[in-house]
Amino acid sequence: MKATLSSASLADTLRSIIIDIAEIAPDSYDLQSNFKADLGLDSLDMVEMIMICEKDFLIHLPDHEWTHLASPGDLLHLIEQKYQPVS
Repeated sequence: MKATLSSASLADTLRSIIIDIAEIAPDSYDLQSNFKADLGLDSLDMVEMIMICEKDFLIHLPDHEWTHLASPGDLLHLIEQKYQPVS
């Protein structure tokens, strides 16, 4: 992962992760999409997505912070709060 990512880069990286896990066309992705209803992600997909985010963004996301999230926008907001650029 790059040493410093802008908010736009964080969003782009998260978008790529979700598109890959959900196996959807890029134009089907939206920050307001519901993980379950719109993107078809089940609980295992969510765990995989969180693990990839933790690895790629070098952050820790405890279960109690992400299990209630409904959309990519919610997750992006959480990542932006946790992400600390590495020098």
